Amino acid sequence: YHGGIIHTHRAIWIVTTALARLVGDAGDMATRHWINNSFAVARGLHSNFYENRAPEDDVLARLILCGEFSQRLYELFGPEGGRRMTPVSAAGRLASSRRPGPCG
Repeated sequence: YHGGIIHTHRAIWIVTTALARLVGDAGDMATRHWINNSFAVARGLHSNFYENRAPEDDVLARLILCGEFSQRLYELFGPEGGRRMTPVSAAGRLASSRRPGPCG
């Protein structure tokens, strides 16, 4: 991870784990689990890219979830007028906008 750009699969893992820990430390364990579970779905899609075992409708449902996951992480932790959200405000914002999906 260098300069705000993630260059490796390992770095994605590290950043996602850190974000989950950040909201968990702020007291929102449900959001922490949601982040971890959504990332697990994304990892499954990555594996399926090479194995090609999952049915197309399952892949599509998980792609939609991953798109929502990416968008929500950006909304929570991305730049907002030159500042970043705190863990508490980020956790609250995610909890109020989260819709149930394959990961809970």
